[in-house]
Amino acid sequence: MKLSSNTILITGGSSGIGFALAERFAKSGSEVIICGRDNSKLEDVKKKFPKIITFQADLSIEAERISLYEQVAKHFP
Repeated sequence: MKLSSNTILITGGSSGIGFALAERFAKSGSEVIICGRDNSKLEDVKKKFPKIITFQADLSIEAERISLYEQVAKHFP
């Protein structure tokens, strides 16, 4: 899989395996979008990797899934 020049959406990207993947893709030159429930964790990621785009969302809530989809589709077609 080519790691650079992609647009990647990672759910649960503010910690653990999701964060490790986000970090790897970001360092390889891809545009990385992550979402997570904890805004403070998302802010920590943004401090470490300012180019990573973050969205606060709880994907167990239908309205937040829809909102995430709409934002990503609008800004990252």
